[in-house]
Formats: sequence, structure tokens, C-alpha cells
Amino acid sequence: MITKPRQQLLSLLAERSFRLGEFTLSSGAKSDYYIDCRATTLHAEGARLTARVFIDELLRRGWMPQAIGGLTLGADPIVAVVAMLSAQQVQSRRPAQVAGKSVEAGLIHGFLGRKGGKNHGQGARLEGFCGRGAPGGLGGGAGALGSGASGGARRPLDRRA
Repeated sequence: MITKPRQQLLSLLAERSFRLGEFTLSSGAKSDYYIDCRATTLHAEGARLTARVFIDELLRRGWMPQAIGGLTLGADPIVAVVAMLSAQQVQSRRPAQVAGKSVEAGLIHGFLGRKGGKNHGQGARLEGFCGRGAPGGLGGGAGALGSGASGGARRPLDRRA
């Protein structure tokens, strides 16, 4: 069943992100359509709906990651809004306890990865939350929950990986 926020997000994606025409993809292949999800995830209402749909999907799957992330630049807006919405939800439940756990267990932190390490600072490939071995989710390039560059969702986090 498609939820109302999910349907609203799909409508906004169709309106703001889907384009017909002639496009050259990063692989060099040609396409007669292009979907630029950032046009939606960087839109105020699109950001709100994206966070709601991602958190709803995590709950539906029974996943309780400590963090979600993906490759920078595409994952940046998704990671930020999901982390923010999780914090808002935790704030609204204080000082409640959920199944004997602190409500802080409901926080979903964010991390971003890059294909190669930086040449400055710590030279890290992962930025943001990095609880070594913590359960995390990795999002794909087109906003696909649980797929993408690093081999799927719920992969343990390691800044050196």
C-alpha cells in the first residue's frame, strides 16, 4: 500500500525531477529521460516528504540503524533531513522510555562517503557519524533505500572502509 507521504513524494519527483529529452549519463550511455532527485530533495516540501518516507520505510522493514548515509553529493540532503526528523521525533517523546531503552536509541545520525579519501584534514572517506561497527544504512544514487555504491543497507560502519 502506498502511503500518503510516499504518493506525495512520487508526485513531486515526477513534477520536479523527471525530464524527457536527450541526455548523456555519467557512464557515457544515452538516455531519453533523466531523473535528478536533487531537484526534489533540495525543495523544502520534497525534503520533508523524503525524510518522512525514509523513516517510514525503515520502520516498515523493522530496521533500527544508528545512522544512514551515502555518497556525497546526492545523499547529502537525504541524510540531513532524515537525521533532523529523527531528532524531532525523539524530542517529542522525551522523557519517555521505549521498550526499556532511552529514546535516544531512536536517533538516526548521518554520514557521507566519498569515492576516495581527502588530501587534507584526516583524509577520511567517511564524514559524520562513525560508530565503528554500528548498524547503518547506505542509500543509492537515485534515492534507493538499501542499494548503491557500497553494497547495500545495514552494513557496519568503519571510517577506514
